[in-house]
Amino acid sequence: MGSLIKRKGFDILIKAFEESGLKDVAEVIIVGNGPEKIRLQKQIDSANLQQVIKLVGKKTKKEITELLCGSHVFVFPSRNENFSVAVLEALSFGLPVVATVCGGIKECIQKDNGILVAVDNVSDFAKALKKVHANIHTFDRKSIAEDCRKKYSPTVVAQQITDIYQYTINLKSGNV
Repeated sequence: MGSLIKRKGFDILIKAFEESGLKDVAEVIIVGNGPEKIRLQKQIDSANLQQVIKLVGKKTKKEITELLCGSHVFVFPSRNENFSVAVLEALSFGLPVVATVCGGIKECIQKDNGILVAVDNVSDFAKALKKVHANIHTFDRKSIAEDCRKKYSPTVVAQQITDIYQYTINLKSGNV
């Protein structure tokens, strides 16, 4: 999910999926629109993957929810991110995540909820896709979702922000 721009790394995902050899057992759905759409479709067509990699355009929140509910894994090949709300949404649905190590993503992905790979590393990304596919049964979706809610729910985040403000106020007034 995301804008179809170079920074999002969808070209890497397509290459990695082709290299993974999973085309007979898995499919990739890419949600979003943007200037890279035509180039990505050409890449998909030239790899003869148009039956298993779909560019489905922009979707509503409800449609995205339905896609996440019907998915087995969330893949995030971004080259550069601050912090990905899309990754948190996927985790909140209990999906294991394969993502690149960039921005805050490395803070929320551990071995029990996904795999991290280096940015732009097609080979490692392909290996991660194969590993998740082979071990999908080892990921506890309920546990992944619960852990995400415990760490990143609006209530938890609001309390953390409140605590920071309170600490700052106390520090400024000499109460710390």
